[in-house]
Amino acid sequence: MECSLKIFPSMTSKTIILDPPDSELTSDIVNQSDPPLVSLCIPAYNNEDTIGRTLESFSSQNYPNIEIIVVDNGSTDQTRKIAEQYTEKVFVEKGPIGKVRQRTVKEADGNILGLFDSDIVFPTEDWLSNAVRYFNYDETVSTVWPENVAPPGSSPTTRLYFELWHVVERDRMEADRGPFGGGNALFRRDALEAVGGIDASLHYVEDLDWAVRLQEAGYKVVYIIEPIHHYTMLSFTEFARKQFMATEKFARAGGEVTGLPVSRLIYEQIILGTKGMIKGIVKEREPVWLLFPAFLLVRSIAFLKTTLTLFWERFRGTGPTD
Repeated sequence: MECSLKIFPSMTSKTIILDPPDSELTSDIVNQSDPPLVSLCIPAYNNEDTIGRTLESFSSQNYPNIEIIVVDNGSTDQTRKIAEQYTEKVFVEKGPIGKVRQRTVKEADGNILGLFDSDIVFPTEDWLSNAVRYFNYDETVSTVWPENVAPPGSSPTTRLYFELWHVVERDRMEADRGPFGGGNALFRRDALEAVGGIDASLHYVEDLDWAVRLQEAGYKVVYIIEPIHHYTMLSFTEFARKQFMATEKFARAGGEVTGLPVSRLIYEQIILGTKGMIKGIVKEREPVWLLFPAFLLVRSIAFLKTTLTLFWERFRGTGPTD
């Protein structure tokens, strides 16, 4: 699958820089003659189906200074055994994903951190070498954020998931409406530590939390269109299950963690999604958009269920309060 998000050069932004040319990479954050250590930090839990492919692509990079850290959240499958084939730095830490990610950072020695999931694949052996150069845009860059795309041969569910996300992503970028650069990206360690690191109490939305804090501190994100492949939402069943889980986790963490009002998030899913479907079917002749009504239905039911659950808990005095 080719990159879906096209660069629009007329856009100006205080937060995100879109795929700057080499002529603008003039800072000295990354010394090309003495490349800094990059720590690729992966949390894992029962990921035996994906983690081998992930670690194979990471260990095959031609970048000369790299380490891989895997922290397992108590897997009951072969995840840990597979990880040990690729790195000696395999640890166990049980708890929220924020706690597990924090442990990966604690065990890392690099000044550049790659905070990636266990279902990410670098599509070429020089992906990392190319990506780290973008920290040299200027000293305010905290994050190099690659486009996530569906891998070649993906299911219609995976393809539509990313088609829809790219519609929302572009709208946010055009309006400089963040946050940008959450998970599955490269980060300067000193920038992440300057804003307090990873919140160990958070689950699922921990990456949005640190992205918001970096943005509020004045750091910038460089978005690059050289993509990474993301093996997620492999079936409609997986999509539905994750929507219900994510909606509840998101609501309990506080919807404001995105920095966007709930009304805007609903607009993105319904209005922007519908526009994307019409364009995708009529203009681009992309049949995966025929699944969009089912996507929207699942997300609507998940939102309604979570809203009613939280309302009932508050009514009984057992749930979170505003």
